[in-house]
Amino acid sequence: MLDQQSEFLSTLLSSAHKLISALKSQLDQRRNIPAYRVMQDIAAIFEWLTGRRAVRRVERGNDTFGDFARAIWPVILNRADDGLESALKNWAKYRNEYGEESALIANIGFRHPAWRVCDRRSPNSPHVTKDQTS
Repeated sequence: MLDQQSEFLSTLLSSAHKLISALKSQLDQRRNIPAYRVMQDIAAIFEWLTGRRAVRRVERGNDTFGDFARAIWPVILNRADDGLESALKNWAKYRNEYGEESALIANIGFRHPAWRVCDRRSPNSPHVTKDQTS
């Protein structure tokens, strides 16, 4: 009887540790959501300004979007580049996986129609050719 109780308590303790670990992991992911949303907006601004699709470069070479993000990230978040590389990685992964886009430019266009920001086509528009996105 005592052995059964000891085994039950060990199982309960193990389950509690697993639950705590899972909850911490979920909390860590929720902390990344604001950075992910900011990165979506940075990508939208880049695409609107340049007319080119924002892509994360993992190899060495010309990284126009990465350079843009590195320049604007500290201004938006009022901190150095803390978390930027992780945000870029998560943004690229989730954008490819879920196809999510920022509504920033559209929202600006709705609030300020006189600015005519929506007159410019996004590189994600079906009317933009492949040549225009590279």
